[in-house]
Amino acid sequence: MAVSSGNTNITSGDLFVLLESGLVSRVWPRERVLMGQQACKHLRLALHEAAEEVLFWVAHTEGNACDAMCVSTALLKKSHCSVHLVCHLDSSFSAVVDGLSLAVRQGLGSALVHLDIAGVGSEVKQLGGILQRCTELTDLNISSCEMWDFESGAVEMLLLSYGLQECRMLTRLNLSGTDLGPHGAAIFADSIRGFAGLQHLDVSRNFIEDEGACALAAAVQHCTALTSLDISRNLLGGSGIDAFAGTLGHCPRLAHLNVCRNNLAASAGLALHPLAHLVGNCRALTQLDLNESYLSDTEAHALAGVLSHCSALHALDLSRNLLLSGPALASLLNGCSALTRLDLSCCGLDDAGAEDVAAVLEDCV
Repeated sequence: MAVSSGNTNITSGDLFVLLESGLVSRVWPRERVLMGQQACKHLRLALHEAAEEVLFWVAHTEGNACDAMCVSTALLKKSHCSVHLVCHLDSSFSAVVDGLSLAVRQGLGSALVHLDIAGVGSEVKQLGGILQRCTELTDLNISSCEMWDFESGAVEMLLLSYGLQECRMLTRLNLSGTDLGPHGAAIFADSIRGFAGLQHLDVSRNFIEDEGACALAAAVQHCTALTSLDISRNLLGGSGIDAFAGTLGHCPRLAHLNVCRNNLAASAGLALHPLAHLVGNCRALTQLDLNESYLSDTEAHALAGVLSHCSALHALDLSRNLLLSGPALASLLNGCSALTRLDLSCCGLDDAGAEDVAAVLEDCV
């Protein structure tokens, strides 16, 4: 049996535990369904016999503190294992946070390698103190959490930032949709300067403007192992994109880059070509998303000159770029001979333009 949760894969030789309302636990590979104290007892036994990897999936708890303590106790009974904790909850997360906090204080931090609390709500603000003790954490997902408000957001973000700085083993960090904004982005940037091993960073959907982008870009240049960066669906203008362009040259392994749906309308048609500058420093790219990036013909011609050096590029999204003409698009694609996936939907190409593009794509074997 194989169980997959986001970026975590648990194989048949490992232990998978599902904790639901009333602490119903399903323990594989034994496939027993137990409840309450009996569940906790058998869970301890199963953990004692478990393999090196343990995945806890906490879903829809009723939020009573007893459940949280049971989770904590169960985790600690196998503290020498690598523990993966996935919490997809309703408004009851605070009780589990209390249990997790107690468990971490008693030593869980040295076992926890994967923490996924995507979409749990504002309780993520309590994570700073917990993360300080999670020194072995390699994978953290707090996407779609409410981390910022105008009255106390800066203080809470600082606390989270201080905790995050201790997670120097992180290889994957997902902060998508956490409403960082320009100020939160600048605070968060200070946290990742020491993450030399970080490989995947997602800060999409965060209302980040050029000022916050400059702070983030300055920090990202220290993440020399980076292979995937998602800065899409923010408010980055030309100067924000240029800031990343100036630093991504320090990330020679960057293969996946998503910059779609930013605020590049003002740059369209100008002599400056921020996207071409950005891509020109990322020659190891295999996937590039420029969806709805207000590409003009002049930008397309500039991009053509740099994409020809991205010899491994096999996936390219150019959809919703309505300003592109057929000849300019054909020029852009001319050097992309390794493409296996191309999205040109909603580009408004006429028949002549489509023929120009089709002629170029004949070389993409």
